[in-house]
Parts: sequence; structure tokens; C-alpha cells
Amino acid sequence: MEDWVSIRNIRTKNPKLGTRKIAKLLGISRNTIKKALDSEDAPKYKSTTTAINEHVLPFEKFIKEAFLTKKLKASRILKDIISKGYKGSCPSEATTPQGKARGQICTLCIYS
Repeated sequence: MEDWVSIRNIRTKNPKLGTRKIAKLLGISRNTIKKALDSEDAPKYKSTTTAINEHVLPFEKFIKEAFLTKKLKASRILKDIISKGYKGSCPSEATTPQGKARGQICTLCIYS
């Protein structure tokens, strides 16, 4: 939204300024400038909800309790639910697309 306001203000102050110049001033894409100038209203952002992995559902109560009340680390919680019968694994055992190092725990083992 901040970019949208900046783009609109720059264009209002100097209507002859082209999209390339505005893009260069703000360091953003020309397509972004065009979309902002074409739209009448500021962009509305929607938050996305994460769905809980179906394999973790039987352990959801245990995970919440262990994390929120006992303050256990995710790696410890993963070990505990594996001992209780969880068949999944943590995908960060190898390097993940986000670049996490081998052996680091991630939320992908709990959330899909």
C-alpha cells in the first residue's frame, strides 16, 4: 500500500513523469507502476491460512500442549510424536527449498 500511495503522489505532483522514471525513482517494476496507476483503490491484502497436515491431526493436542505450555523445541516434539506412532518425517532432514541447513527442524513437518 505504501508503494501505491507513493506512486499516486509522484504522478499527481508531476503528471508528465513516465512510468519508467517513476519505476527508477522507487526501484520497483514498471508493471507495478502501471497496475497502481490503473487501479482506483489501494490494494487489499488477504492473509492466508495454513492447513494442518492430516497426518499430524491425531497429535494436534499433544503438539499444542508441548509447544505452548511446556515450551519444547520442535525437534523434541517431532521425536516425541514419532515415538507415539507418527509415520511422517521432517522434510528438512535434507536441505529444503528455503535453504535451511541439514538437520534443522522446520514447520513443514507439522504444517502442510
